[in-house]
Amino acid sequence: MDLDEIFSPAGSRIAAKVLEGELTIINLDNGLYYASSGVGVTVWERMDRGASLREVVDAIVNRYDVEPGLAESDARAFLEKLRSEALVESGGPKPADVDVAGEGSLERLRYASPELLKFDDMAEHFALDPPLVIRARP
Repeated sequence: MDLDEIFSPAGSRIAAKVLEGELTIINLDNGLYYASSGVGVTVWERMDRGASLREVVDAIVNRYDVEPGLAESDARAFLEKLRSEALVESGGPKPADVDVAGEGSLERLRYASPELLKFDDMAEHFALDPPLVIRARP
């Protein structure tokens, strides 16, 4: 994974929302849902705005009390986990005109490696009543 590589949410296959500091992602294909908080939310929000891996790491280092090497290692692992669960897609190199500036100088928070919690208790409900997907006619 290159530091200039960008990732994006997996389009219409997922639904994601950050609410009160908690990230929730639903895989609409299989009904599995995921949760993350803290650094995981920072990674998701930056990635969702078109940030490169390098910019994600910079945002983590600026916001949390963590060494750059650990922030990079953890961000890579978290993005790989998101990719392995088909929640994000690689977008190649970052376009030059995307602005992903973060917050100004904020108090640095205590660091904890990002975790992606996975839940399958709603999968059966999605199988019985899948979400409405509107497709364009050919």
